[in-house]
Amino acid sequence: YMHVDLLLTMSATLISRNQDILKMQRLMYPEKIRYNELIDIKYVRFAGFSYNLDPNRKMTLKWNLRFRTEYNQGAFEQSIIKDKRVLFSYLKFIYRLCELAYLKEFMSGDKLLVYAYRTEMCKIIKEYLKVKMPDKRINTFIMGDKEEVLYNSDVIVSTIGSCGTNWDIKGLRAIVMTDNRDSPVDNEQAAGSLRFSDDRDI
Repeated sequence: YMHVDLLLTMSATLISRNQDILKMQRLMYPEKIRYNELIDIKYVRFAGFSYNLDPNRKMTLKWNLRFRTEYNQGAFEQSIIKDKRVLFSYLKFIYRLCELAYLKEFMSGDKLLVYAYRTEMCKIIKEYLKVKMPDKRINTFIMGDKEEVLYNSDVIVSTIGSCGTNWDIKGLRAIVMTDNRDSPVDNEQAAGSLRFSDDRDI
């Protein structure tokens, strides 16, 4: 109905765990008409980290919404915020990840992006990191923040919804993902924000 002879659709994440969505994708974009040759430049390294919870504090934390059984990151972060002792330990853990991913091999111009789920948690993380990294320009990029934050900050704290796609952040070398998501699209798009650098191998 667009009255064109050829339609070129571009997507880096034409994937899904939802079988109904996959079925529609195959219908609209059959495998035989897709261009799936990837550019073989590997410059992203993934590392997973885990942490233990004090058995005495587990009762104060929540992993799901009321009357639901599946994991919910928003509920988890909200319960962490309410328990100041757990929150302090959680922030120390995030800072340790920032040290490993960003500060340890820092070079001038490098940027770090820290993801959380709740905007309230983003603000808390920002304030904590400001104390731990006083020489860095640290800001949130959430609803209401100006686009200039992305280009004038050394460390950006944001959400997948605010800074998951469509932003080209020059010098973005490391991401700390605290938002536990079961979405291959969200995770790949977040990793895709990282930029290749000629002065290092990863």
